[in-house]
Amino acid sequence: MLVYGIAFLIALAVSMAVRHWFWATAPTRSGLPLGLAEIAFLAGRTNRMIESAVADLIERGALRVQHSGSLRATGKPGWTALEERILEHAGPRPVSIDFLRQELRRADTDVPDVLRKQGMLRSENIGQKLVIVLPFVVLLVIGIESPVLAEAGPIGWALLVATGYTGLMRLSMPDRYSLSKAAKSLLRTVTLAGAGGLVALGGLEAFPDPVVAAALGPSAKPNDGGSTNGCGGDSGCGGGCGGGD
Repeated sequence: MLVYGIAFLIALAVSMAVRHWFWATAPTRSGLPLGLAEIAFLAGRTNRMIESAVADLIERGALRVQHSGSLRATGKPGWTALEERILEHAGPRPVSIDFLRQELRRADTDVPDVLRKQGMLRSENIGQKLVIVLPFVVLLVIGIESPVLAEAGPIGWALLVATGYTGLMRLSMPDRYSLSKAAKSLLRTVTLAGAGGLVALGGLEAFPDPVVAAALGPSAKPNDGGSTNGCGGDSGCGGGCGGGD
């Protein structure tokens, strides 16, 4: 029993060490240039990519900001698939940017794949996950075949269940993204022009028109929903904000 418990701790340590080694391995860069969407994703994941696209659409006049902070499409076309999706949602009726983040944060996009190929992102593939859980599989097989655990009664079965459960949890852990050193260096040095570029790097607070920035509210956390703030008061929004309905 004690030996199996120690073996369980060793399997857990090996699994964590292997995962750390995978994440520490430097990916290969393809050398292709990155676009605005890719840089926005690096800075704030999907939420920031959506916010940057919204900022670009506002600057080009394809979206208009209402006094409440809601967004309405003006009829001008988008330039990318993401922009078209945003305009589709904002066309029938005004929507908040928080609504857009919630609706589009899981939209299909090849941006993470592009960044992985560029050596900017690291994430686990299924093969790496299987290697990570291999120590638990070996330990579980040994435990099932061992007469010691069978004779230990409930405690032995509890150890087996704990081993299998831990292995499944390690296997089913959601994909996560980690910035490579090249990505961190890029974010420290890159400069972008236009509202979309400023928002990509600095969030909605960096929108060049402070009235619009206040109407839209703060940026959401990476891969997390955020709230939007209205202008408030009776004076309404000036600058780039339009009239409310």
